[in-house]
Amino acid sequence: PKIFLTMDEIQSLVDLDLSNNKMKEVVRDYFVISCMTSLRYSDFINIKEENIKGETIQLITKKTGEQVVIPISKWVKDIFIKYNFNLDPAPCNQVFNKVLKDVGLMAGLDELITFSKTIGGVKKVITCKKYQLLTCHTGRRSMISNCILAGIATPQIMLMSAHKSLKVFQSYVRIDQVQNAEKLASHTFFNN
Repeated sequence: PKIFLTMDEIQSLVDLDLSNNKMKEVVRDYFVISCMTSLRYSDFINIKEENIKGETIQLITKKTGEQVVIPISKWVKDIFIKYNFNLDPAPCNQVFNKVLKDVGLMAGLDELITFSKTIGGVKKVITCKKYQLLTCHTGRRSMISNCILAGIATPQIMLMSAHKSLKVFQSYVRIDQVQNAEKLASHTFFNN
């Protein structure tokens, strides 16, 4: 299944002391950048100091060639400052995802996730822990889903994420019915 991390779960990653393991620390830091920018692996591993313009990251995405301008959150700014705007090289995507799962376990991302999957023509129900489902692309879904929950307008998010199609964009929104109801409960429509 395609999961996302809530802001509290991202905070648990930020709070982890990984100073004794450089690889885990670098992977965590890049992943937090992804969670707060919606950048793909091919873009977040290539952010350079020249991409930082004031309080924004500005770059041309590798996959689509689209220009994006993304506000820099406090967490991302802190990461840039920590590395003096020159992050260590990231491991390859496969190693990144493996290390990310270890980091997720350390952060206590152990909520049980149940989903169905067809294997060999047979539908099976599978349950695993959230950290086991983490990949670098989870960051992109996290940013988009958290922006939706924060009430940011879809067209604004699509400009940051460089989505041209609403249908593709909507596949990144991973909020569940409970999260949706909690968000709606604070809307004036339900508080008249």
